[in-house]
Amino acid sequence: MNNTTLKHILYISIGVTCVVIALFVFGFKQTRDWGQAIALSQNEFLAEKKKQEYLLSVQQEMEDQTNDIVRIKESIVDKEQHVDFIKKIEELASTNNVSIVIETLSDESSGTQDDPVFLFSIRGKTTGSWSNTASFIAQLETFPQKIKINELALLRADDGEKKTNAPLWNSVFRISVLKYK
Repeated sequence: MNNTTLKHILYISIGVTCVVIALFVFGFKQTRDWGQAIALSQNEFLAEKKKQEYLLSVQQEMEDQTNDIVRIKESIVDKEQHVDFIKKIEELASTNNVSIVIETLSDESSGTQDDPVFLFSIRGKTTGSWSNTASFIAQLETFPQKIKINELALLRADDGEKKTNAPLWNSVFRISVLKYK
């Protein structure tokens, strides 16, 4: 082989090597750019996903708070509905075969003028069997309004006659509930 042929082979080898290196560098750069683009897209996707999860959690929290607000509003007697509230208590007593007498009604203000609610107290007496009276008191506690039983005294009624199988019980109670002004 002569020297020129070797030079041509050397030039061709160098040229092919340069082309291969250029293709390798171009391919490496393309792969790196694609990888960065994929990583950027993935980060944007994850950020968007976290944003949506946060928005859903905020929306759920707002719904929960709305439900809590509704429940709180329902737990307070409306300023115009106190008579209906008392009627519900009387109906509950009647349903449980307990006779009831409402003795006193009173408003107990908290002392501040800005307070939109005050304590509405009811003092009453009932007469009925032990189980009916206990059922009445238990169901009274399940009213949608938040009722606090401040006083409850149960005494066996002395009928002065022969003792019956189901003796009567007298109760004296004082309950309080929040009421709008």
